[in-house]
Amino acid sequence: MKKIIYLFCIIVFIAFVYFMQKPANKTKEQMSTSVAKTSSAQQGGLDLTISSPTSGAVVALTEIVVKGKVNPRANVIVNDEDIKLSIDGTFEKKLPIDEGDNYISVVAYDDLGNSAERELLITRTISGI
Repeated sequence: MKKIIYLFCIIVFIAFVYFMQKPANKTKEQMSTSVAKTSSAQQGGLDLTISSPTSGAVVALTEIVVKGKVNPRANVIVNDEDIKLSIDGTFEKKLPIDEGDNYISVVAYDDLGNSAERELLITRTISGI
């Protein structure tokens, strides 16, 4: 029985790693499809909420702060960087924003193999144009 559980854990880990690898440059159509797939409040047993920014926002800022909340025992990655959670599961990450479309990926996962992902599209415009 222990071997079966061990094998199951390995398969889940391999699947997690496989699905975490995604193309760096997605088209707007691919992004729209991906956002639609992840719009539910809860996926895979984790409730990942992004309070700001809103996907599709158009800004003139050079940086934004991604804010959200997840189960305090989860791990969070924003654009491939591990984020430290507050004791209540909230998190913040300041990100630079380039001119044009900026894709932000937020992934949460726990030790039980549950995961959730949100993808945001933020567009920076040059102020005054």
